[in-house]
Amino acid sequence: MTTINSTIKFNATTGSDTQASGCGPVTAVYGSSAETDGTGTVDVSMDGVSLSSISVGDLLFCDVSSGRKFAVITNVDTINETITCGDSFATESGVSWAVGGKRATFENAASRNLFNESSYVTATDVTFLVAETETDQTVSSTLSRGASGIANKTNFVFLSQNKSALISDGNFPTITVGQQINTSFVGLKFLCTFSGTRNQPAVQGGRMTFYDCDIGEDGGSNNFLEGVKSNTYGGFATLVRCNVYGTGLSGNGHGLRSTYYASGNISIEDCVVKDFYYGVRVTETNIYVRSSILTNMHSAIYGRRRQVVVSRSILNEMQGDAIYFDNVSNYLTDENFGSRFFHYNIAVNVAGYIIKNDVHATHEVHATALGSLESSKAKWFTFNCPNKVQGNAPMLEVEMTANPFVDSANGDFNINATGGAVLRSTNYTLGE
Repeated sequence: MTTINSTIKFNATTGSDTQASGCGPVTAVYGSSAETDGTGTVDVSMDGVSLSSISVGDLLFCDVSSGRKFAVITNVDTINETITCGDSFATESGVSWAVGGKRATFENAASRNLFNESSYVTATDVTFLVAETETDQTVSSTLSRGASGIANKTNFVFLSQNKSALISDGNFPTITVGQQINTSFVGLKFLCTFSGTRNQPAVQGGRMTFYDCDIGEDGGSNNFLEGVKSNTYGGFATLVRCNVYGTGLSGNGHGLRSTYYASGNISIEDCVVKDFYYGVRVTETNIYVRSSILTNMHSAIYGRRRQVVVSRSILNEMQGDAIYFDNVSNYLTDENFGSRFFHYNIAVNVAGYIIKNDVHATHEVHATALGSLESSKAKWFTFNCPNKVQGNAPMLEVEMTANPFVDSANGDFNINATGGAVLRSTNYTLGE
């Protein structure tokens, strides 16, 4: 197996979608007369260009009319002027080709081919690729990241080191990730410029991990209705150090949502989720919220029968219940009915219950459903939360005398000296 030499670079200002592959010499080597014979060897001798700057592990782009357009180079023959790759291209003559430089756009059909795993590379070639953009990228339709259930599940990363944006200009997700396809997003913004009706997520699909990303803009008028939706078998969504901004309370928006019964976990850590009807909502899957702020919504968490863990987090400005479990009574005897753990959280201005478990039964059943709420792990710091836990479940609570935050309405959740005095006295630190 040949390891790719670097990230695949994109720059919409200085790059080229016809004369660059994105990985290789800084100055691209390219031509227009390549011969492909259905094997991994590409004859570029008709173009008469030097191949001396090309290395094993660079990426070759061949603009054939069908099938794979990119492959990692395994051998360079500077005498016979051929380039060999671990995978083959369709048989054609007079093919435009390139190695190195920077590609221009995600929107380009060949770039889309690169992202769509089933058509660009197999497990014999490479198992890890990074597409790095240096500029904003606008797409006119959803990018596809891998066909569902294909044999090769290459890890693919979309990266920006300067918070470049991936922009949808219509009512559609920026990217759909295929079933059981591993995809990570690092340092990106996800924005929408479409001002009409928006009922789509920013990203949806399979195995999705986000680091240091912004989804929407704080107070943005064109934010996506949903941030991230997990909707495939075996899919999951994990967000770390991300900000997820919605359209406000008027729509049925979700910061993170799982809609498939056999999806994996929804997990956020060190995140801010703001301006949604529901912060996190699942059908059957586990929810993990750690060291995060969920603010200005109807309910922070809408769970069902699986495990829910909320630790060292802030649930602020809830018009309904902060944490709501929509359980059907027969789930209470199901072996898959999960535990609920809540540890050192802050709840401020919650109009409904802090924890509500709607099983349409007696208070005793509510207590059973929340039986894992161990008092040693269930400490809450609360202000202006008239309703605590529905039923008889235990809740160790410290009531604060005033709002503990400096200016939460404007995003300042630092602890003040008045309402926050009790937090200071207990050395409370968000995230520890």
